[in-house]
Amino acid sequence: RGLEMFLLMVKDIPLPLGYTLTKQDLDDFFVESELKEMVPEGARYVSAKPIVLDNHKGAMIIFDYTLQRLDMTLTTRCLQFITIYERKMIWINCFISMLPGEEGELQESFNRFEPLFKMIGNTFIIQEQYK
Repeated sequence: RGLEMFLLMVKDIPLPLGYTLTKQDLDDFFVESELKEMVPEGARYVSAKPIVLDNHKGAMIIFDYTLQRLDMTLTTRCLQFITIYERKMIWINCFISMLPGEEGELQESFNRFEPLFKMIGNTFIIQEQYK
């Protein structure tokens, strides 16, 4: 129906010049309490846990939110994979959305697509690390 999608986003991390993230920095960041803070304002936290994404520490966060797009109000569940590589934060966002009146089907639909979303996350590769 076209209400499932994924989005890849890469952003620079504003670190002081010359600073390199340490293993301890990553260990401290990828814990549930910190990950909960990454859920957008107005969204409902579902779960979060540390994972490994292409040999890098990372996280998997799930949250629900409602958004207005054009003339539609959508209820959405997002499965977000996050990792950090060098000075970049990388997000793979996988979404399942429901139209008004279908919100009760959100969990069932998410359960159907979650294996696909995890397969998408598992295809993520940082080529540079394999030189």
